[in-house]
Amino acid sequence: MATGLEKLPKEKTAEFGPKFLDLIASKTLTNEKNEYRIRKALAAAYSYMEEPSQAARVLASMHLDQIKDKVGVSTLVEAYVAISDYYLDAQNNADAYSYIAKAAKFIDEIDDIAIVCKYKYCYAQVHDANLKFGQAASLYYELSQKGSVGVPEEETKAFLEKAVICTILAPPGTQRSRLLTMLYKDCLLYTSPSPRDGLLSRMPSSA
Repeated sequence: MATGLEKLPKEKTAEFGPKFLDLIASKTLTNEKNEYRIRKALAAAYSYMEEPSQAARVLASMHLDQIKDKVGVSTLVEAYVAISDYYLDAQNNADAYSYIAKAAKFIDEIDDIAIVCKYKYCYAQVHDANLKFGQAASLYYELSQKGSVGVPEEETKAFLEKAVICTILAPPGTQRSRLLTMLYKDCLLYTSPSPRDGLLSRMPSSA
């Protein structure tokens, strides 16, 4: 059932997905992994159709925290990050924070580098949206490191640029000063144009 739904065009997935979920709900015994795959495909379809709130709700309504042992901790974290990301797209920062905070409780148990990177990027965006620029800058900086496993090299500069902007916007303090120093050194590694052009080069490293 899930495999068939995953192969359908997004519009057809949005049409038939709810019917599949109704069939699952009518059964006494439920295969939670199969249900998650259906909900994941349906959420992706809603997102494609620019309905991120509905995408988030279809995943969140599964109550994943109650069936962690059946779906596995990696699936649990993957789902929480996806829900948070959908809520960010819907500009619902409160719920986005709520779900990424749930993912944070289990992230140390995750070995899948791709999931960890998605988690860090999503959490950085949540902090950014909630004007917590220091925390956002730290996560963007982690992702910007050329040796960061799971991050394509071509994306490191983009993350570095985000780290620079968030650091500039962060309130003065020890964290900001430390980030400015590290960012200035890292930006010197780039040939012009670099992320520091027009921004970091005009900022004192001890600010």
